[in-house]
Amino acid sequence: MFDQAAPVTDEDDDLIEKWNALGRMAMFFCMWAAMAIPVLLVIYARLSG
Repeated sequence: MFDQAAPVTDEDDDLIEKWNALGRMAMFFCMWAAMAIPVLLVIYARLSG
C-alpha cells in the first residue's frame, strides 16, 4: 500500500513558496521575541527598582 512515495513538485509551487515565506517570518519573530523579551524584562526590573 505504501510502497512508493507520492510525487512532489519542487519549490516552484506557489503554495509551498507562501508557506515557506510564512515559516521564515514566524521563525524570525520567535527568535526576535526570544531575544528581546528577556532584555526588556531586565530593563523594566532595573527601572522599576
